[in-house]
This record gives sequence, structure tokens and C-alpha cells, in this order.
Amino acid sequence: EHLPVAGLVVVNGTNWGGPKDCPTFDRCGSACTLQFHKLGLCLRLIEISELSRGRRFDWLVRLRPDMAFRAPIGHLRHLDRNAVHAVMRESGMSDMNDHFALVPRAH
Repeated sequence: EHLPVAGLVVVNGTNWGGPKDCPTFDRCGSACTLQFHKLGLCLRLIEISELSRGRRFDWLVRLRPDMAFRAPIGHLRHLDRNAVHAVMRESGMSDMNDHFALVPRAH
């Protein structure tokens, strides 16, 4: 099955504002701050979509557009609704990989 597209945003640096100042900019750089800016825009679109449909989504999917799955990820009903499901990096930084996450909307 495929997820239907609910919204699309093209960020060109001027039309949606810019990233906020980040105290850890020296550690992760501009790519990191721009990524979180885009995630904030995505959350705004989600909230607008929820308002227009009159209810919240049950789950949110964080997925890079250049990612492909070679096997099913399983059914949502088998996942813990009290946890964020993501892949942790093996880089030693103890942070999440930015390629994929399943997030119950309660979070």
C-alpha cells in the first residue's frame, strides 16, 4: 500500500522563512538547522490538515523521499502507541537516524 500525499512544500529559502538560531550550530552545521526548519514546516502542514479534516492523525511517518523499503515494515496495530519508533545511529552520537520514524500523534 502507498501513503497518500496530504501536502507538499517547496522550500527555497525565502518563501517559508529561515531556520532559527541554534546553540549547537557549531556541532551539526547548517544542514541540521535547515532540516529542523523543514520538519517544523511539515508539522504546521499536519496541523492545518488536521484542522481541515476535523480530527488528528493517529500516526505520523517521517520518511525521506529518496528512501525505499525492500520489505514490509509491519502493521501499525502491532506497534507500541506510547513510543516513537526510529532507528538510532551507530555513530556514537546517540541520536536518531533522519531517514525514518513512525510517531504516534500523541507525541
